[in-house]
Amino acid sequence: MSCTELPRFSRAPFPFGTACRMVRQTARVSVAALLVLLGPAWCQPFDAWLEAFESAADADAAVRSRLEIEPATPLRAGDQVLFLATSRRGRAPQIVGDFNDNGYAESDFPANGSMTRIGDSDWFALEAELPEDVRLEYQLRWGDEVAVDPLNPLRASTFGSERSVVVGSAARRAPARASGVGHSRLDRFSLPRSDGTGDHTVAVYVPSTNDPGGAPLPTLYVKDGSRFIDEIALPSILDALISDHRIRPAIVVFVDPRRRAVDYGTSASYRRWMVETLVPTVEQRYATGGSPERRGLLGASRGGLAVLDLALHHPELFAFCATMSPALSPLPIISRIETEDHLSGRFLVLVSRYDSPALVSDGRALVAALGVRSEGLIAREIPIDHSPLGWKAWADFVLLHWPAVAPQASSSARMLLAPARAVAVAAPGPPPRNLPSAARFARPLTLLPAAPERQNGSQVMGDGL
Repeated sequence: MSCTELPRFSRAPFPFGTACRMVRQTARVSVAALLVLLGPAWCQPFDAWLEAFESAADADAAVRSRLEIEPATPLRAGDQVLFLATSRRGRAPQIVGDFNDNGYAESDFPANGSMTRIGDSDWFALEAELPEDVRLEYQLRWGDEVAVDPLNPLRASTFGSERSVVVGSAARRAPARASGVGHSRLDRFSLPRSDGTGDHTVAVYVPSTNDPGGAPLPTLYVKDGSRFIDEIALPSILDALISDHRIRPAIVVFVDPRRRAVDYGTSASYRRWMVETLVPTVEQRYATGGSPERRGLLGASRGGLAVLDLALHHPELFAFCATMSPALSPLPIISRIETEDHLSGRFLVLVSRYDSPALVSDGRALVAALGVRSEGLIAREIPIDHSPLGWKAWADFVLLHWPAVAPQASSSARMLLAPARAVAVAAPGPPPRNLPSAARFARPLTLLPAAPERQNGSQVMGDGL
């Protein structure tokens, strides 16, 4: 990012005529060129740009001139981000996303996403502070009209809605499968429900390294299976990690709900189908080892509630439970956890920093409840929102921390995976400014080791959750 727009020098009368005006112009260009070479660390580019825009005789032309130099927005310098947009039908634009419930909830995002007019122009601006590892989806709202940012070429289709995307230079990315790696296979079938409500679609990932006569493989059961296959590309991520010997091979069972709002709402009949039908069928067809230490669960959003419900009711079957952006309210799963004195399973919780404020509260409450009851908790606040492509970027983190497949490598890895007790505390000092409440949690989440070498709302039932 360059600093090429500067506040104009004084236009006071110059006594040396045209030649001196040329000198003055050359000096202005030279200073700008010097700052370009020095980089944004040597200036406060957005403050300077906005002041220049506002003081220009033609603010619209000044903004357009800047965008000719760097047409894609938002503009970025370090962790400072500048959004630019024009009004529509006389209405000012607002930046909306999960972090402020698409503009319907108050948040700590600067001005709750409302943009400020630049001088007397038709342009509006909003400066925000976003970390360089961020992946944030957003839209622009003008009253009842919502659309992508026309100046941002990065787009994503999320839950049927097109969104603009901010991807920081240090944002996490899913590993790519190397060329020439043997392909895994997906075995697809349907299994009926004993209550007569219909069949579940099931797909089973079998790694290319699988030897039918070899050692049994651990099994991971994944909720919203089709989404994890089609949008998150978990089979390709598994191929990449296994081929690079970063994890050991595993069987992964992708399961779709029949009636999502019911199945992922702490349903006893759904739990019964999982335990009495799905798990026995998988273990009859594939060599899986058949012990709780070799079975795991993974769910995102409302699927996170479903896997927690299974892990709490059947610790004799599942020893590992991972949730991403858990959507728990309004059901009392936290109260259910708080009735337990001790939980034997190992839990991994990834809370999205830019999620809806209500879902951030869910995640915080879950970490607090598990932290004093679970033998092993790994919890992290991750710089994404509530989106499948955000989960895709962090899916390998889940697999790398599943003890059944994680290689026993460095001592630091063993410390993360060792039986642990996690304590969520407020980090000292004020929270970073200009971050949404979802980003701040009131304070950043910190995990304190319990001992050396040990680490320890709104209705959300729709398809998007």
